[in-house]
Amino acid sequence: ESAAMLCGLFLAEGTAHHHQASFAFHEREKHLATFVIEQAKRLFGATCAVDTRSNSRGVAVRINSTLACRFFRQLGKQEGKGLPWEWMGWPLNLRLAVVRGWLMGDGHLRTSASGQRALSAVSIAPAIIRQAQLTLSAAGLVASARGSAGEVVSGTEISTGRRDDLCGRPGVRSGLAASQRPGAGDRLADHAAARA
Repeated sequence: ESAAMLCGLFLAEGTAHHHQASFAFHEREKHLATFVIEQAKRLFGATCAVDTRSNSRGVAVRINSTLACRFFRQLGKQEGKGLPWEWMGWPLNLRLAVVRGWLMGDGHLRTSASGQRALSAVSIAPAIIRQAQLTLSAAGLVASARGSAGEVVSGTEISTGRRDDLCGRPGVRSGLAASQRPGAGDRLADHAAARA
């Protein structure tokens, strides 16, 4: 599942170049940078370089591996990012791990005026939103997506009406909304809380 979660994190924060794949995080997300470094070594036998950007409070992790680049290029770039559709046949636990990774990178916890907490995420890549929506639905969550007309940067938003068990730590930022079906687990908010 950790490899699938790394794929989701790449969908949120990653870029693949010719000889390196890179991930960009906020300085508060050092646990995600550590996760990427550990997985790069385990999966690709790769070393990583970490750059801290004090002027932007960012942390970049560069994976020095042509193999990793070839792997991550399958996931596309910019608005073309998403899993290859045949991967949607993976077992549900692996698809949920991909969504978990994506939400950990691109997600946030929001609170409505009425005090209801929801996980929310925005992406310019329609495939990511649709794949997350299908996966959450298969897990018993009713997920809704809405587009922001005229706002290419904001893209489509996805949010969850309740906390669920996707993430061990809080965080979601995309364009999807989901509310729990009766009987579904209540576990995703830890990551969002850590990001807040």
